[in-house]
Amino acid sequence: MIVPPSLTVTRPPAGSIEIGWSGPGSLTGFVCMLHPTGDARNGLHSVAVEASASGKFASNGAGEEETMLKKLLLSTMVPAFAMIASAAYAQYAPVAQQPAAGPSPITRTILQTTDYPNAPYQVVEAFVVIAPGATAARHTHPGVEVAYVVEGEGDLIVAGQPTKHVKAGDSFMNPAGVPHSFKNTSADKPVKLVSTYVVDKTKPLASAAPE
Repeated sequence: MIVPPSLTVTRPPAGSIEIGWSGPGSLTGFVCMLHPTGDARNGLHSVAVEASASGKFASNGAGEEETMLKKLLLSTMVPAFAMIASAAYAQYAPVAQQPAAGPSPITRTILQTTDYPNAPYQVVEAFVVIAPGATAARHTHPGVEVAYVVEGEGDLIVAGQPTKHVKAGDSFMNPAGVPHSFKNTSADKPVKLVSTYVVDKTKPLASAAPE
């Protein structure tokens, strides 16, 4: 009879996980080396298994029986050890570093909001800044937008209309519900707009409008 072994889990300095077992009357000197693989930066890890065995069983069987028992243990215990080691390695694995979120390339600062008298509409005035080279992706408004270009220049693209290049001192209007986008054509200067919206106050001020 094989006595249940004791189990140890260690992580050598090299970075692998070593699982061994030992116990009176059992196979001694069994070592299972599990080497982490994968991209640690993304927190993805798996294990490669390397197993070896030495020592003797406390049994009265012949040498052939002992060899068969060793093979049986190796074939059944190594997968189990791999599962244990994966969990153990997770405790040591470095936490994936997420890149710090940078400032948004488009900002819309609400300056004031006024409810439209006797109607479910409101007037919203906003200051919009589009970073150099950035594009305000296609979107719609639940009402009309009238904008004045305070600084910079760029291309206004309105669905069904030719592209219009605007610069400081120009103004433009975007119809209600019509998809439009704006690209800052400067590589080093932001575009600054003052936009006034007359919109349905029960709906979002802006909604994405994919191609």
